[in-house]
Amino acid sequence: MLKQLRAVVSGILTLALLGALIVVPAPASTTAIAAEAEAEAAEEQTLGEITPFEAMSLVIRRLDNAHFASITGFLDPEIELPVTVEVAIPAGSSVIWMGEPFDGPIVDAPRITSYDMRTAGGLDIYTIVLENHPQAQIEFNLLESPVTVLGDGTYMLSMEYTPLTDLEAFIFITNLPLGSQALSEHFDYVGVNTEGENEYGHFFTEVRGGQPLMTSLTYTAVGGRGTPNESRVSDGVLIALAATAAGVVMVAVLIMMTRRRRIAAGEYDEEWDEDWDEE
Repeated sequence: MLKQLRAVVSGILTLALLGALIVVPAPASTTAIAAEAEAEAAEEQTLGEITPFEAMSLVIRRLDNAHFASITGFLDPEIELPVTVEVAIPAGSSVIWMGEPFDGPIVDAPRITSYDMRTAGGLDIYTIVLENHPQAQIEFNLLESPVTVLGDGTYMLSMEYTPLTDLEAFIFITNLPLGSQALSEHFDYVGVNTEGENEYGHFFTEVRGGQPLMTSLTYTAVGGRGTPNESRVSDGVLIALAATAAGVVMVAVLIMMTRRRRIAAGEYDEEWDEDWDEE
């Protein structure tokens, strides 16, 4: 599977140096400055410096009776944990599950129950500490249906997300009902989920933080199955159980990132490269 995905992701990522962002505070009273500094110091001591993700994926998961979303942030797989990260979802969205996914069963992934949350710019921003795996995932309810009925058995699924920081790569992924045909050429076939449904993805590279990313997938569906009836299922549904292709794609991206970083640092290892080729 990774060998097939290599053709999709190969050559799309270029490592770039991240510049430091210097914020100059506005004039304030000595008391206010001292109070602000004390609050910032306390927060830093509790949560630590924010580590930006290398890549992210947003999965819009179609079930028979609803659409749900899953946002996942991926760190360098070789990063030393624990680290503090921030993940944003649309303001007002209810969280279904939050945790640290890995390459094993999602039901065994550590759940995240301790976090800080603030709302800014139309986003609920969760600050969390990763202690076990270099990935963070939030599964949440969509505020409205992402599907527009175009007529004649044709539908359009719209996706949008605004990352908080610069990213090397971002991918939107969704599954289509059995018997569907994707019509949008800018979407790539990325695999089959556990229920036999085809999944399609659209990559963005060298993403700037704060820049909204938007795309849409037009498709046909048989028997009027282009959109669910949008009745909600109970909370606790693990979208990742049926979103296997997304994880595989992003693992391929991260392997590519690691390879390029090692080459850039003069740490290229032919044996490691052969292991990748065998996959």
